[in-house]
Amino acid sequence: MVRLRLEGLALAAGVERVVLRLEEAPAGAEALDLFGRQRRRDPQAAARALARVRAELGDGAVVRAELTTACLPEAQARWVPLAGAGTRPAGGLPAAAVGPASGQGPPPLVRRLLARPATIAAPRPERVCGGPYQVSGGWWRSEVRRLYAFARAGGGELRWVFYDRRRRCWRLQGRVE
Repeated sequence: MVRLRLEGLALAAGVERVVLRLEEAPAGAEALDLFGRQRRRDPQAAARALARVRAELGDGAVVRAELTTACLPEAQARWVPLAGAGTRPAGGLPAAAVGPASGQGPPPLVRRLLARPATIAAPRPERVCGGPYQVSGGWWRSEVRRLYAFARAGGGELRWVFYDRRRRCWRLQGRVE
């Protein structure tokens, strides 16, 4: 939201410094109820919005993830074109059935995978908080064997890392939010 506000400003000169001050404030009833009630969605409005995205960025910009049966995390989903607004795979859950609105406790953690794992320094043993979990695959082509773990970075960020036995190095697969 801040970026959108700043982009809308017409400045007479270049910016040399930006100061951002945050103050804690109680959340209003509307903010607390953000996920509390299911709102009706307008399928025509969604279709118009997706049509605008397609027109500006091309058909390949409007896709959905489709799960596949694969051993390695980066191969467990593929991007397929979204046929229409509100389309979801058979057996998929409606948005209101998961997460905070369902009353099933805190929202689940989400793993954000990197498009390509990045080589990193070995995590310090005291920062590893889960694992190792062995994953292997590709034995029919070129075997891949990895030891996955969760490790905290210096700033407290939770990372999903693995040791690549073939390359003999640690790699960052993604982050956990």
